[in-house]
Amino acid sequence: MSKVIEIVRFRPRDGLREENLRAASAGMEEGFASKQPGFLSRSLAKGADGEWVDVIYWQDLKSATDAAETAMNSEACMPYFEMIDEESIVMSHY
Repeated sequence: MSKVIEIVRFRPRDGLREENLRAASAGMEEGFASKQPGFLSRSLAKGADGEWVDVIYWQDLKSATDAAETAMNSEACMPYFEMIDEESIVMSHY
């Protein structure tokens, strides 16, 4: 099976400082994502309109979907997830 790109577009909660989001993102990657089976790499970027994109490369779709499910109960992910406006999240796999 070929490699998978996971793209998550989102907006942070109102009033959030960019450096806090970036720090929480780094903590999530170090404490969770990088330890998941099939994880290859990850990038986070902010668009000019204030939307963010989190791009994660996985070995396969099963690795991506398993990690997404496990992340919902991970203490390492919660600080990052709490900074995201849940209504704005759009996740896709390619």
